[in-house]
Amino acid sequence: MKDVNAGSEAEPAEPAVLPPEFTQEVASPEVGGLRQTPRPPRIWPALTTLGILIPALLGASAATLMVAMMLAPPRSEVFLDPTRIAGWLQELLRQPIGLALITLPTQLILLGIALLPAMLSPTPFAERLGLVPFRVPRWLVALVVVGTIGLTLPVDLLAGLIVSEPSKHLQQLVGAIRAPAGGLAWMPYVFVGILPGCAEELFFRGYLQSRLLTRWRPLLALGLPALAFALVHTDPTHILMTLAPAAWLSWVAYRTGSVWTSILCHIANNCFGVALARSNADPTASSLEAGPLMLGALGATTLVTVISAALLWRCGCSLADYRPT
Repeated sequence: MKDVNAGSEAEPAEPAVLPPEFTQEVASPEVGGLRQTPRPPRIWPALTTLGILIPALLGASAATLMVAMMLAPPRSEVFLDPTRIAGWLQELLRQPIGLALITLPTQLILLGIALLPAMLSPTPFAERLGLVPFRVPRWLVALVVVGTIGLTLPVDLLAGLIVSEPSKHLQQLVGAIRAPAGGLAWMPYVFVGILPGCAEELFFRGYLQSRLLTRWRPLLALGLPALAFALVHTDPTHILMTLAPAAWLSWVAYRTGSVWTSILCHIANNCFGVALARSNADPTASSLEAGPLMLGALGATTLVTVISAALLWRCGCSLADYRPT
């Protein structure tokens, strides 16, 4: 009988091949048929970019102010009276170029700190940013997109009950959204709807959240990007109105297994807000009291929100789908 343990008869097992992001490098082949030990992905690059974000946005604000002064130089008396600076800025924001000035620098920074590190990651670019196919049916994704508006409407209504009138920041933003007319009417939908929906999701839910889910529990992995996303809006009223939608966007990206979902939801929500701001109705939460049509839309979309959330809870992704095996 042949000795199966004899060294001359045994054939060395093929070492398991894992993606470089998850593989612990060893100096010799595996011994005794043991697999290589998966190494959890690094999260410090993602957290580092989050720390860089605020200084970068402050620098962009200063650069934007300098560009604005070159494009629309204020009169000398404005510098002598600081109270006139706000008026000069408000007048600038009423011009079509003002909308690009207050949105484009921020979005370009978010795109830069998401795309550049993703290019350097050993994980494939699209996978690193969560730009992967949906793991739920597409009809459910469509329900989630409609449900996003169903969440935003009651949140805006609640904010309108808590805050008596919009902050100056929101009033300036609404003025900038309403300013472009005629052939420039597309600008708010691009600079406030589409561009932020892509840039903000690629960073907060794509580059940041998708990596945190490989190491942290969902409450922290979803909560930190959602909180950071809300705080980036700086204005207290805007932060209050953004917290719930931010948590929703983080959760739907997690449960559908793809950042494409949160991008679509974000774009739909922002474009709906732009359309509301450009309408004759007051673009604040009080506009929901306009009549039965708005209340009917509120009830219908909120129902869709509840249904889509229940379906995602039942058949969506879990934490195990994000962990290396």
